[in-house]
Amino acid sequence: MSEIGLLPDQLSNCVWTTDQAGNQKTAFQTYKRFGCFAHIFNTVLKHALKEDFLLREAHEMDACIAAVKAAIKYLKKSGQAARLDNALHPFFAPRFNSLYRTFKSAYDQREQVVELLLKSGNSRLQLF
Repeated sequence: MSEIGLLPDQLSNCVWTTDQAGNQKTAFQTYKRFGCFAHIFNTVLKHALKEDFLLREAHEMDACIAAVKAAIKYLKKSGQAARLDNALHPFFAPRFNSLYRTFKSAYDQREQVVELLLKSGNSRLQLF
């Protein structure tokens, strides 16, 4: 900490923001610490978007999420995603905003995505 100008006796005057990992909590247990909002939000989303919960409570949402993920995966794997104006963002679970970015990237280009899927004759379009 001395590299950034904090002396050991000044560390208790700081409020630290960390993820929710046990080692972080332990390392900062003697200091004021807040959990990182992005990490907490990610944990909430992980639980809310668990496949078994969605299948039980919101099967339409589960089908929509699966269709968008499958369409993006197909377009990327087939090389057709390169024909889009902007990149498609695949779902990456550890990122709290990944599902949002995935849906936004597909939604913002929905006409192009649908056109590519139609031309390919891919059945994933029925759900998209």
